[in-house]
Amino acid sequence: PEIGVKQKQIVRVLKAVEKGYATSTEIAALTRLSVKACSEHLAELVKSGAVEVTGTTLLSGSRRRSNVHILIR
Repeated sequence: PEIGVKQKQIVRVLKAVEKGYATSTEIAALTRLSVKACSEHLAELVKSGAVEVTGTTLLSGSRRRSNVHILIR
């Protein structure tokens, strides 16, 4: 059951990314997950190659997102 929950959360994070949300803080607010969980899910997505990240403020929870771009491959 643990894996199923995690997969669902990752899908929610991915949907938030598709809508254009760029930081873990924003994605957490949208998906009602913790910021830490969102950061981990984003990291998983990046590792798997589903999502490509350019920029440096993605996982910091910074409000500045001008230099963050998440591209879905």
